[in-house]
Amino acid sequence: MKRRRRWVRWAVAGGVVVSTLLIAEVALRRRRHLQRRGDPFWSPAVQVHRRSANEALLFEQIPGASARWGDVDIAINEAGFRDDPFPARAADGTRRIVVLGDSVAWGWKVRMDQAFPQALERILARRSTDPVAVCNLAVNGYGTGQQIALLLEAGLALRPDLVVLSYVLNDPDTVDGGLSHHFTSEFELIRLARHAWKRAAAVVRGRSYSGEYHEFVHAWFEDDVRENFRRLGAVAREHGVPVLVAVCPVFSRRPEKGYRWQPIHDDIAALCAGHGLAFLDLQGAFAGRDTADLAFDRWHPTAPGHAIIAEALAAHLEQHEKWRNPGAE
Repeated sequence: MKRRRRWVRWAVAGGVVVSTLLIAEVALRRRRHLQRRGDPFWSPAVQVHRRSANEALLFEQIPGASARWGDVDIAINEAGFRDDPFPARAADGTRRIVVLGDSVAWGWKVRMDQAFPQALERILARRSTDPVAVCNLAVNGYGTGQQIALLLEAGLALRPDLVVLSYVLNDPDTVDGGLSHHFTSEFELIRLARHAWKRAAAVVRGRSYSGEYHEFVHAWFEDDVRENFRRLGAVAREHGVPVLVAVCPVFSRRPEKGYRWQPIHDDIAALCAGHGLAFLDLQGAFAGRDTADLAFDRWHPTAPGHAIIAEALAAHLEQHEKWRNPGAE
């Protein structure tokens, strides 16, 4: 009799725990649904994104899709990217640059022709006697790992002479762009538990940070960041294609306070050097500037900001000719 009562108590306790977890999961999913409805970008985003069959990508853009966000038109080409149709590789010496990135390179809140990959193509076309094509493979919301997976799936097929990876200091965050968790069936409770574990692991490793977002995510996802750059270097060596990592700055409205995120830039530069990747710090192009007219927020440049990035990239490429001939010493 006592044993039976004990089992009943355990069953009741288990039922309470399961019920509590189910209620919490429903509440978290409800919150996510409300966040979607409150996000002005969510409606056009679902019109141009879909779940990907490639689990490493998680989601992708829909070939031929279009939407309108405010006064900005979004059009996806038949290859599945926000760019003009990619030209066939001609026998006339056309050089091809593939750009990987997230919402920055994609052109958040600016027209497609104002995004820095398209602006870079126009600059190089004016300054070079050789035909140049810049293919913008940036996808809003992608992190570095997804960008590498996309390089393997679609970027290398374009036979690029150079790959430019646009690195933004929020890239390690798995919810970059707010799209990732909208395309996964993962339980919200499991996702939160995994994030809590990573947070604790970052503390245990003794990484010092002030709690500032960018410093925290680079401590939190330190192992992921290192692994991504190792993989990127391995892909570059295996396929014989040079890779330039261009680090975009965090835009500060108070340049007189100095730039506190330079140590993160320096860490990325060291990772690039260790894995045979070229590096460009775009902070130099914005140093000392009041970015009120150059950026919408901490990460996303306005059209004039994109123009500055394109000029900095063009100047870097003009100074480093090796990308024209990957086999050159």
